[in-house]
Amino acid sequence: MTTRTTFLAGIAGALLIGTLSFICNPELGLFLFYFFPIALVAWRSGPTKGCVLAVWSALVWCFADYYSGRTCLSDFYLWWNAGIRLVAFLFVAVSLSTIQRLLAEARREVASLRSFLRMCAWCRKIATPDGQWISIEAYFANHTKSEITHSICPECSNTVVDNLGREHTEPYPAGLRQTWAEGKSQNSACPKKE
Repeated sequence: MTTRTTFLAGIAGALLIGTLSFICNPELGLFLFYFFPIALVAWRSGPTKGCVLAVWSALVWCFADYYSGRTCLSDFYLWWNAGIRLVAFLFVAVSLSTIQRLLAEARREVASLRSFLRMCAWCRKIATPDGQWISIEAYFANHTKSEITHSICPECSNTVVDNLGREHTEPYPAGLRQTWAEGKSQNSACPKKE
């Protein structure tokens, strides 16, 4: 169903409810039934058409109530009730179209996170659809609302500590090896704080 068809069906639905309200006993309130076409149009066609239908529904209700023979002490009460219903109808239209928009955004985000990502096995950069390679941090910053922070897991922490405690056998330049060895001996000679 296209948005235009949905909108026209909403207008016809509100007119049908107004006709039933006119035909039925004025004591029988059909106010809640107006929400169905408004909700449908706001969900499927967006906030603008939902708000137009909300105004249309308030006018249909007002005319049906006025011509049904229902007596009011003053025309003020008729317009006041129409205004209250208009506010309620607009609230439903705007709320549902906003919820639908947020839900669509969340679905797109989940779909992008569930898709396969091409990641370089060496540098861990991710390929974008246009062929660029960006860091994983940049990818998550662009595609999610999460921020990446760096830390170290307990397993890697143990590995790093073990590696720092071992003697390095790789060839170092003479001055660097001596500086590293002096730093190690100075650190091991430091008294422990209590």
